[in-house]
Amino acid sequence: MTDLSRLIPIAISMGFTATQADELQAFVDTSLDMTRVVSAKAELTNLRSAVAFALAADRDPETFVGSDFADFIRENLHSDTKDPSLDPWEEPYRFRIHRDEYELFSLGPDGNADTDDDVWVVLPRR
Repeated sequence: MTDLSRLIPIAISMGFTATQADELQAFVDTSLDMTRVVSAKAELTNLRSAVAFALAADRDPETFVGSDFADFIRENLHSDTKDPSLDPWEEPYRFRIHRDEYELFSLGPDGNADTDDDVWVVLPRR
């Protein structure tokens, strides 16, 4: 058997391994994103309670828009391990005012607004 013919099975084997590694990495990435979505939803649910309490105390909802929202989150939600104003993808949580509700949301795994993977909770306006 020539040296080249001995290398072909090894090369084929390595190709399958690389393909399997890619599939494994995709599986891990998908699993991590699913875990992060669950975490973001839980954090947003806690944040919704803090916002509801502040609104009940007559806080102006306009003060939640922009960087003031991050300050509000840091003041009201505490974490020893991370900045509570950031979602699991290290992006800031956001606040929107709609006609009938307030929306608290994360951009989700893709980091883009108004896409299917956004994570959000709503709070009805009173």
